[in-house]
Amino acid sequence: MTVFGWIMSIVFSGIALFFIYKFFMDIIWHNRLNKFRENHELEIEKIKSGAFIRNGYVSVLSIFVIMVMVMTQVPNPVINHKTYVDAQSVASYQSLNRMIADSQSAYRWDIVPEGAGDGLEGDVSADDVNRSYTDTNIQVEGVDEADVIKTDGYQIYYAPAYGNQLYVFDVLDSGEIILNQTIDLDTYYIEGIFLTDTKVILIGYAYEENPYYYSMFDYGWYYTDDTASVLIYDRTDLTLDFSLTTDSHFYQYRLIDNMLYLLSQKYLYTDLEEYRPSYETTSDGIENSYLLPYEDIFYFEDYQTNSMSVITSINLDDYTYQAQAFMVSISLIYANTNSLYAISYGYNYDNDSYQSFTRILKFRFDEEKVLTYVANADVQGYIENQYWMDEYDGYFRVVTSSWQGDNRLYIFEEDETIDKLNEISMTTDGLGEENERVKSVRFNGDIAQVVTFETHDPLYTIDLSNPLSPVIEEGEIIEDGYSAYLHVWGNDDYLVGFGFDADQNGFTTGLKLSAYDTNISTPLDTYSFADNDETHYYSYSEAIYNPRALLINVEKGLFAFPVNSYSYQEIESDYDWSYTASYYIFKVDFNQSQVIEDPIIISHDETEYYNAISRGIEIENRIYTFSRDQVYAYDLNTHSTVQVLNFM
Repeated sequence: MTVFGWIMSIVFSGIALFFIYKFFMDIIWHNRLNKFRENHELEIEKIKSGAFIRNGYVSVLSIFVIMVMVMTQVPNPVINHKTYVDAQSVASYQSLNRMIADSQSAYRWDIVPEGAGDGLEGDVSADDVNRSYTDTNIQVEGVDEADVIKTDGYQIYYAPAYGNQLYVFDVLDSGEIILNQTIDLDTYYIEGIFLTDTKVILIGYAYEENPYYYSMFDYGWYYTDDTASVLIYDRTDLTLDFSLTTDSHFYQYRLIDNMLYLLSQKYLYTDLEEYRPSYETTSDGIENSYLLPYEDIFYFEDYQTNSMSVITSINLDDYTYQAQAFMVSISLIYANTNSLYAISYGYNYDNDSYQSFTRILKFRFDEEKVLTYVANADVQGYIENQYWMDEYDGYFRVVTSSWQGDNRLYIFEEDETIDKLNEISMTTDGLGEENERVKSVRFNGDIAQVVTFETHDPLYTIDLSNPLSPVIEEGEIIEDGYSAYLHVWGNDDYLVGFGFDADQNGFTTGLKLSAYDTNISTPLDTYSFADNDETHYYSYSEAIYNPRALLINVEKGLFAFPVNSYSYQEIESDYDWSYTASYYIFKVDFNQSQVIEDPIIISHDETEYYNAISRGIEIENRIYTFSRDQVYAYDLNTHSTVQVLNFM
């Protein structure tokens, strides 16, 4: 029942109770009056029956209205044996339009992005012996994450950031890399790539320039429309098998087996002709269009927003797809092979102030591997990235933080009957010192590691073997700086952390790589990037905020990442600019006294423009590093650069 329905039911219930009370009190007092008259033999004028009739009619009418309201209420939807008590279907255009108008009435915001060639060539081996290779660094085994580069050990597909070209390289049996083909996508720009045995999948946007018109005159000004699209190519001949275009913007995506999952965002305004997410597909030359029904769009009564998040599931075998939409603003997801959790930050305007909250939505894969919403919960604080979340043995664990240093560990369990995540425990005490915020989290089965920081870095280990009562173990690791990313290194007690070094006041001084044994209160080893003495110098690594830029192979002891920098010097009233793109390769071995060896540094050619190294790929002990127009191949066995390929 809606809030309005409950209010009206309460009002009519109050009216009914009042007149029922009056009706029975009239009867009681009337009987008492008759007895008094009989006992005292008094002649008293009888009470007129109009009052009885009036009170009786009003009582019956109120009860009838209540019954009609209850019987005509739309029942809570039941989907996949789960009753939706929080998420409600918008049901119609008018209902959705009214919600958007209500959302915009108060100032608020959400926190919260041509052609195939002649086929493949080269002496690429097709035998049954698979090459060893290191591909994208992902969070959960079996859940692939899109990146700008993908490989299967025999071919490498690369799309430089913010570009509209896909480069296909062959890796020969000798280890030499050759450019097989370049696909120019014209106005389509690639954000990410997925690779399967038979398909290459591109996620991106098609841009179209449209002129501004004033009256009938074109003033030469243009605005850009962008349309989110998925392009799926057959790897055999790179012909386009399937395309899907939607009017929402892709935000997150995952690939699990033969299913592609897309999360997109759509911003709505009042009185649009159409609110529903639209899809246009092309397969085997046949074009189709589809509008998501209003019955598959859901909202939460306590969440005001003009943002719609759309979850789309595409079957790559037959290119069928299904979707659900929610009136929330989703910005982050965590997925394993059973469930997907989405994070939405919302604000509500109440009592002349904004009330913020973080909502978690749980989706489960049904029998056909389609995502379906099943539960939700609210938590306090923000969730920085997907590594702060995890599901294990049916329990969802999540760490939150705040600008004031209020750090929390929540553990939830899904309700069996309604769309709720039930909180079974929440830990706050001991998770960080005063004013320290969470910087990184790593879940590993019954263990969680949490890094907090203000002026130094405590690294905490938490025992989660009893979800009802997590225990923060004594002996946290203390060091200057902090790790922004943690990786378990074989043994559960061994960790490698990548982040920033810092001085005693908490000011970061450069990148660092650290090795930890969680049984020892200080790092086993740390490699700190030396400060550059040049006056004007800056460097950074994309891997600090994007773990997919890391190349990690625990079995081979590899931890590598790009570092890009620039500097300039003033020479006789002029400036000498220098751009350097480097790639650092570390060998990590916890059995050695020096756990982190000094790095191998690969540098691409200096240029007059920023030629950043984007990614590294390892195939059969060769590291291939990619910048916008170059590939360097470094042989880990001979410790030498064996090839430089300019491909633009």
